[in-house]
Amino acid sequence: MGVKTIGKRGATSSYLRAYDPVAEKLAESGIFTGVARKKRGVTVDNTRINITSEALCDDVLTYIKSTLSPRHDGCDIVDLFPGVGVFSRKLNDLLKPRSHLLLEPDEDFYTPFLQPLLDRPGTKLLQKSGIIWEDLEEVLSPEHLPHQVKRKYRLDETPERNDTLLVVVNLSMWPKRRFRTFHNVAALVLYQFMTSMRTAALFQQYGRVRMLIWVEESDKLPLLPRTLQRRRRLSVDVDLNTEWICEVAGPDKADAALTSSSEGWFRRDHNIDLKSMELALARMKEAGITTIPGRETADLKEYLEKVANGEYDPKGSMMGMTKRASKTAVWAEKIYEAWDRGEIEKGTALHKTLKTMRHLDSSNTKNLIKCMDQIDMRLQIEQKLIEAEAKNDALALEVARELEAEWEAYMKEHFAKEKLRADFLLHRDNLIAIQSDPPLLAWDRRYAEPLRVKPEEFFPNVPCSLIDIQPAALDSILREKGPDTNRGGDMFELIAPSLIQAPTSPIEKVLEAAYVGAGTGVIPYCKSLTDPKQGGTPLKGPFGKLTPRLLNAAQLVDIAKAWSNWPFKPTWEDLVVRHTESDVEVRESDILRGNSGGSADDDL
Repeated sequence: MGVKTIGKRGATSSYLRAYDPVAEKLAESGIFTGVARKKRGVTVDNTRINITSEALCDDVLTYIKSTLSPRHDGCDIVDLFPGVGVFSRKLNDLLKPRSHLLLEPDEDFYTPFLQPLLDRPGTKLLQKSGIIWEDLEEVLSPEHLPHQVKRKYRLDETPERNDTLLVVVNLSMWPKRRFRTFHNVAALVLYQFMTSMRTAALFQQYGRVRMLIWVEESDKLPLLPRTLQRRRRLSVDVDLNTEWICEVAGPDKADAALTSSSEGWFRRDHNIDLKSMELALARMKEAGITTIPGRETADLKEYLEKVANGEYDPKGSMMGMTKRASKTAVWAEKIYEAWDRGEIEKGTALHKTLKTMRHLDSSNTKNLIKCMDQIDMRLQIEQKLIEAEAKNDALALEVARELEAEWEAYMKEHFAKEKLRADFLLHRDNLIAIQSDPPLLAWDRRYAEPLRVKPEEFFPNVPCSLIDIQPAALDSILREKGPDTNRGGDMFELIAPSLIQAPTSPIEKVLEAAYVGAGTGVIPYCKSLTDPKQGGTPLKGPFGKLTPRLLNAAQLVDIAKAWSNWPFKPTWEDLVVRHTESDVEVRESDILRGNSGGSADDDL
């Protein structure tokens, strides 16, 4: 089905095809074409996307039923922007909650759709917006949630998981909806949800409360990037603040390309994606989760086909199938296919483009071979160091250090060009990220492969993703916030962006830039950075040691603790002065807008 871009005043007819009775009623209302607005002065938000397919909701809830029931049976549900309420009703069927609170700002328009749900005991509809925190705080009260108790934990206490409360949100909007000074209200709300997990605000006042959030496909990328280059501030916050985050359902590549650039410029070796799939399927098998027939993603189908044909070796190399890392990847592949079909004449502009691409592919292949040879060498040296340290063998350790020094000298001479250095670091870091236990990226830790959704299951026909988020119990150092504490959490929030803004710079150099002396005063006390069991490495040279983008949540906490224990750390006031308010605002703005907001080496 062809889909055209939606204009600012509404959706074109190609987005407004009704495939089920609920969608037909929405189409007939005229809300999404502006007809109802003109005739009756209706002010219903027509940027919202509704989940209208009962089959989709049934499949999704069947897929993750083992994670929902009996865990949340009879709980309280707070449901923001339920819209037509198909998903809300199906979830109510499954969990039979003792209360189901619907916050719907467009109450008059959606009440007829919600009436079957409202007829059930314990269900209440409030004309409130889930993104106006004053409204939300008013709702989070004993009047509306009499069974819930707000909890305050001391720093020496571990926040408990609260399975008696479940939050459901539909933030799916197309086109992006502005809110005050923010161009994308969905991104703003997602950011604030992440912040609430760290500060125990909003729903998290009641303990660690699970959230099921529907978002337009592109809005998930800052939360759940599939490539290392896109691991920015919000995704790092996710790693720190959540026990898990998983895309339960979402559009496949072809459908996602209709409305977003997906991962854009960034791709990683396809064999790494296959390895990620292998790990996900192993977790699914252990959890007893089975893919719904007909909702397999293209990647899942490819993986299963390769396994069936004996074309995938779990113990084989994860390099060698690098795909073009460019927004023009699909276009380039079509040119190759056209040449194979004999549709491109020699001497034409398209033929010249083809020759250029072949040259680039050849160059990239040569660079890949060079990089892989040196990645193997790095791994051998690292293993020698690990074995020598484990045996406390001083002589073997000295030999390994000499070998490391020789290798670093070779790398400095032969990988001096920025492009080659960048390629090496990227391939190296991608391998480290997937081979870590657990993998570094939350995407690679998913408990299930997403079910494939289709555009026609939504109205307007814009495919969306369902994100499952379980907040984690934060380390006490990250909860040390405010004047009555040592401000360990406050300080970490100021130094963390420095690490994220320079993803491939030496970690100690980044901290030194954050505050003079921090590089030598903090890093030597972060044992996790050199402990292979915690994701660290004993390698010390610039081509061997970790880069900031490889820091996992435990290592970031380790840095926060070492900073807090540093005798010469600056006062909170001094650190605030160094990291000016305007600088912090720019970074937060970049996060909310989905921009990289960083230095030139973000593209590495």
